[in-house]
Amino acid sequence: MTKEQRHVQLSWQLLEYKCYYYLMATSKIDDYAYDMLEQEYDGLCLELNLPNSVGDMVDFDTSRPACRLVMDKLGAIAKRKKK
Repeated sequence: MTKEQRHVQLSWQLLEYKCYYYLMATSKIDDYAYDMLEQEYDGLCLELNLPNSVGDMVDFDTSRPACRLVMDKLGAIAKRKKK
C-alpha cells in the first residue's frame, strides 16, 4: 500500500471512529489505539504535504459528502444488527 493509499484509508477509518464516538456514544477502539492511528495520520500528512483535517471532522455536518457516506454506512450496519 502506498503512503497516499494509507492516508485515504486512515482518513475514512478515523472519520468512522469519530462518528461512533460522537454520534452513537460508543467506541470501536480504545483511546490509545485511536491516538496511534491519529499520530500515523498526522505523520503522513506531513510527509505528503497534505492538510491535516482530523480535528475538523468533529463537527459532523451531515450535509458534507464524507460524513453522509459514513452515516449511511453506520445506518446499514445498525439495520443488519436489528435483523
